[in-house]
Amino acid sequence: MTEMKMERERDEPRTGAEGPDKAAVKVNDAIKIYKTGELEVVALRGLNLEVSKGEFVAIMGPSGCGKTTLLNLIGGMDRPTVGSIIVNNTDLSELDTDQACDFRANTVGFVFQFFNLLPELTARENVELPTRISNLGRKERETRAQELLELVDLEERGAHKPSQLSGGEQQRIAIAAALANHPPILLADEPTGELDSEAGAGILDLLRKLSKEEGRTIIVATHDIRVARYADRVLRILDGEILTQGPEDLTRLSQEASQREEIEQLRNRVSELTDTLTRIRQSLAKT
Repeated sequence: MTEMKMERERDEPRTGAEGPDKAAVKVNDAIKIYKTGELEVVALRGLNLEVSKGEFVAIMGPSGCGKTTLLNLIGGMDRPTVGSIIVNNTDLSELDTDQACDFRANTVGFVFQFFNLLPELTARENVELPTRISNLGRKERETRAQELLELVDLEERGAHKPSQLSGGEQQRIAIAAALANHPPILLADEPTGELDSEAGAGILDLLRKLSKEEGRTIIVATHDIRVARYADRVLRILDGEILTQGPEDLTRLSQEASQREEIEQLRNRVSELTDTLTRIRQSLAKT
């Protein structure tokens, strides 16, 4: 019995702590160095982060600051040069190749800026695709795809291919696909980057709903300051380190987001009025 227990302990990845933990993600002193020949690029510099289960966290910062690198580490797509990444009480450095694949398939869902949908498949088929690796039967896959299409309010668009969908609709389908295998954690890299303000707000509303109504942990890397109005916490990364953020920072970001939305609404209104005046002039010119 003792030998069997020891064998099992060798095969299973170690957890980050004994017993249940309220943290969904713990990043401990993470350093990530990329090497190209003799050149070394330090993407993360001893970064520490803890995200609670069900929390919606936005990570902001300029291009090249380490946002995407951090998401890749949390999602098991890469490993830190130094430090540890613990997700759902599992130390990712302890996972072998098969365990890492299983982790990526079932524990985390990925949402990307450019949607990553297969153009030859319909929306429904794109949503259903991830369930094939979980060995679900055909009927179960179809049922799950229908549930997800309804969740993102696109059940009427299931037969359409990505080219027949708007940018906002494509991103909703991408989110549905990311949720196919019931992952407790959703990682989104610039999910509103290719969308207009209205579609972007719709995506942020959906992510907020997934966090608050379904208890999923949401981590978003973004340039979009509007996310401050939806996230529980906003963190800034600069040069591979997280800067300290206080409540006043979140308030300021939320105010900036509101001001930008008001400016965008005014621009749209001016554009509408300009179009109306143009049509009136054209009508008068004909009389």
